[in-house]
Amino acid sequence: MATVYLDTSVISALHDSKNPDRQKITVEWFGSYLKKYDVFISPVVVEEIVNNDEPLRTVLLGDIRNLDVLTEVPGIQPLADLFLLHRILPAKSTTDALHLSYAVVFEMDYLASWNFKHLANVHRQTMLNRFNLDRGLFIPRLVSPSYLF
Repeated sequence: MATVYLDTSVISALHDSKNPDRQKITVEWFGSYLKKYDVFISPVVVEEIVNNDEPLRTVLLGDIRNLDVLTEVPGIQPLADLFLLHRILPAKSTTDALHLSYAVVFEMDYLASWNFKHLANVHRQTMLNRFNLDRGLFIPRLVSPSYLF
């Protein structure tokens, strides 16, 4: 089965009534397509969820209760720092760099995100491809959840 790393934007979209189209796609994906993949999140996702106010925090924690959480390993932070240093992501996108690092280090087939500005876009994919290829690193595909239907 293909592996998918979900960033926090995907989990949050389950309850984002401000963007009903995105919410509908995410709810449908969780309901019908989640089981077609091996799906993972990281401690970064858990931390971002825990930082929400109640009652949303409890709801989101319930949404991730059956997802596998990747373990923290020494290579994650240094790789995230390199992504920022080499401008694969903007300097202030430290959390996005960590999401990307988890997807690379754990060799996820896909990193799914609704963050089109920093993650799920062709420009970032091209930059990541060049950077990772030059260093012999795994290259996940950066996609939106709608790509995974």
